[in-house]
Amino acid sequence: AVFGLTAGLLPLLRAAGTEEDPARVINIGSIDGIRVPDTENYPYAASKAAVHMVTRQLAHRLTSDHVTVNAIAPGPFPSKMMAFLLDAEGGEQLVASGVPLGRIGRPDDVVGTAEGQAAGNALQWRYTLKLSVDGTVYEVQFDDWMFLIDEKTVLNRTTMSKFGVKVGEVTLAFRKP
Repeated sequence: AVFGLTAGLLPLLRAAGTEEDPARVINIGSIDGIRVPDTENYPYAASKAAVHMVTRQLAHRLTSDHVTVNAIAPGPFPSKMMAFLLDAEGGEQLVASGVPLGRIGRPDDVVGTAEGQAAGNALQWRYTLKLSVDGTVYEVQFDDWMFLIDEKTVLNRTTMSKFGVKVGEVTLAFRKP
């Protein structure tokens, strides 16, 4: 899916990217794709490792086309997938012991309330997230715009800022098969 979506959007990415402002692809992997997990989640870890390798290969190949390709690697947070482990006796502590913050992700990692508005085929919302980078936690503001292009396609453009200074921008496309 990661490769297929990027390959499918490559003409648009190439058209949008410039040397000063490249087009961007951000893939979502997992910490379990770049380290040996404590649990026996072989298919999950292997698939996330593949996300990170495809990301590196695409980054190497597409840089000359003014397209940057990166991946994020979230750590554990409460979800249906993690419930079997987090709900087991001592499970949450076991998982948290492998996280630099000493805990799993939680809802208050999102600061405050997301506020937004919808008009026509567009949705805009703003929120603040706590992001941990090398052991330091930063509060980063997100300005998220989503556009329904047609019944199968949504474009999402997000600008991230700190102290009113733009620190990043991401454009994603979601397409139903």
